[in-house]
Amino acid sequence: MKRKVLIYGAGQNFINNYSIISSRFIIVGLIDGDKNKEGNQINGYVVQKPDVMLERRDYDLIIVTPTQNSDILMKLRDNNVSEEK
Repeated sequence: MKRKVLIYGAGQNFINNYSIISSRFIIVGLIDGDKNKEGNQINGYVVQKPDVMLERRDYDLIIVTPTQNSDILMKLRDNNVSEEK
C-alpha cells in the first residue's frame, strides 16, 4: 500500500522528481512558504500555505524537496510535526 505524503516545496526539485514521487506515494497536499506560489497549480496540486496544511494529520510522511531546507525543518518542529514523519 502506498503511503500518503505531504510535499513541502513547490519548486523545481518537486517538478523534476514528480513522476518518481507520484509513482511511490499518494500525494495529499503541496505546500510552500513562498507567498507568490500560493494558489498556483503544479502538476494538478494547488500550492497551499504551510500553516494550513500542517494542521492536517492525514499523511504518513512529509517530503521536503528544497535542498536548502533548514528553515523548513525548523518550521516543522515549531508546528509539532513528529520527527518520524
